Amino acid sequence: MLRSLVIMVGIFSAASAMAADLPKEGTFKGTYTAVGTYKQIKIGDRSLINIDDMGLQITNGFADRMTFHCWGTEEITNGETAGAGYCVAMDPTGDLIEGKLTKDRHPQGESFKGTLSFVAGTGKFTGISGTCANDYLGVKHFRAVVEGTYIQYVMLECNYKLP
Repeated sequence: MLRSLVIMVGIFSAASAMAADLPKEGTFKGTYTAVGTYKQIKIGDRSLINIDDMGLQITNGFADRMTFHCWGTEEITNGETAGAGYCVAMDPTGDLIEGKLTKDRHPQGESFKGTLSFVAGTGKFTGISGTCANDYLGVKHFRAVVEGTYIQYVMLECNYKLP
C-alpha cells in the first residue's frame, strides 16, 4: 500500500512539474496525419459531405504526440469545396484541447489551407487560445485505397497562449 502511494505521489509530482514547465505562450510547427471516412450526398451539381477522422500530431515541442478525433461537414459547389468542423486532441497525459476548424474554399481534389482555432482545454491546457495555419497536402498527394475513406497529411504552424 505504501509503495502504491509513493508511486502515485511520484506520478502526480511529475505531471505537476510538466504543467509548470509549459511556457505561457509561443509558437510551434509540425505535421498532422489522419485517416478518415466520409459520406457524400449529391444534390444536382452540389454535394454535402460528412467527414470523421482519427489522427496524430508530431511537433517541434508544444502539443507534441497528441492524438486527434476530428469531424465536420464540407460543401462542394461549382467544383470548389469548403468546410468546417471540430477537433478534440489528447496529449499522452490525458489533457485535452478543443479546436474549431475552418477549411478555405478550394478546387475539389487540390491541396488547400485552413485554420484550427483553440477554443478550450483541460489540465495544463485550461484557458488556451491561439490558432494553427494548416496546409492540407494529403488530398492531392495520397490516395486512399478504400472507397469512402481519405488520408490527411497536414503541415501546421501554430501559436498559443495560456493564462
